Amino acid sequence: MKVVCFTPLPPYVIGGIEDYSFNVNRYLKEKVVLSIITSKINGNLELRGDSCSEGWNITEIPSFYVLRRPIPQPWHLFKIISEIKKADVVQIHMPFPVMELFASIAARAFRKPVIVTYHMDAVPDIGINNPLGRAFSRMLSYLYMITSVYPSLLLSKKIVTNSRAYISYSKVLPKFKDKVVAIHQGVDENKLKCDDAEVASYREKLLEDGFSKIVGFVGRLVPYKGLEYLIEAARIIRDEYGYRDIIFAIGGKGPEKDKLQKMGDNYSLNNVKFLGFIPDEEFPLFLKACDVIVSPSVSPLESTPITLLEALYCGTPVIGTKVGGTEECVPNDGKRGLIIRERDSKALAEAIVKMLDNKKSSNFKTLYNRTWKNVADEYLGLFEDVTKS
Repeated sequence: MKVVCFTPLPPYVIGGIEDYSFNVNRYLKEKVVLSIITSKINGNLELRGDSCSEGWNITEIPSFYVLRRPIPQPWHLFKIISEIKKADVVQIHMPFPVMELFASIAARAFRKPVIVTYHMDAVPDIGINNPLGRAFSRMLSYLYMITSVYPSLLLSKKIVTNSRAYISYSKVLPKFKDKVVAIHQGVDENKLKCDDAEVASYREKLLEDGFSKIVGFVGRLVPYKGLEYLIEAARIIRDEYGYRDIIFAIGGKGPEKDKLQKMGDNYSLNNVKFLGFIPDEEFPLFLKACDVIVSPSVSPLESTPITLLEALYCGTPVIGTKVGGTEECVPNDGKRGLIIRERDSKALAEAIVKMLDNKKSSNFKTLYNRTWKNVADEYLGLFEDVTKS
């Protein structure tokens, strides 16, 4: 079977959609003839390394970048027609503006079934925290929906999302619910292996200033992650709960860093530490060293935070928000996890205090043991189904 996969950025780029695509495709390429159509990268992106894509058949299309999203240069699109003609299945990771529509139309013209992996409602991640910015974002989102998203989904055979809950949460998917299939995300068990002695040493380093508990976040520092609510929760925990032994360790890079640091400085918070990008070899150490991992996301740009699933695999309790499919995948029992309202710093502070008051157990590892191989196997079954029907 030959599968042509359209994904916004190459597999050697680190990012939400890119990690998902990389992890699924590294198993799929062992079972199918896989070609990847993607964008030529531009700008300062975190890379996993070119060696990760050795042996992959990748075509990179020159692209413009608008609001940090790749838009293929139209005069290069016809290069991909021959790949679509030879395919048995066309898979498209959305959002992928312009490319998703062109690929869907070309696939329909050559009678090739299209499977869309719908990662999120594509609301532009600008001005998310002020009314005027949100209004502009809604306008751009509406234009994108009617010109690209809806036509692409109409032309698809099946639509994959990360959870059943996101079907209802999304403003788009309910219109196509008869086509939607939920395939839950996996974790990379090899990526999350580490030595207990190394974890203890890493934890000791984070606590070197006399703190005793660690609240962690890891991800891109962008508006939809809702990190200002975590900074505000840190102030509430200090001023209203009187806790002064907690370090808030924030891993990642992004355009919100200066704003968040200034916010912490204005509150005179000496317990918020920005760690910068956390490399792969330190990632499991960080997850296991923390007492709780938090994802205070505020936007449908976040369907299900994979970091929470990885933390649960590592045995670390988590706190998420009622965004996307988080409620479906994360326990809300007050011991292994808690789900709170988004944009609510007081609820977040209360949840952090409650989770820290519980003793971290070593028995949570089996809570989420679904791997990317399981995910790839489900995709393979879906590919076989659409080629038979």
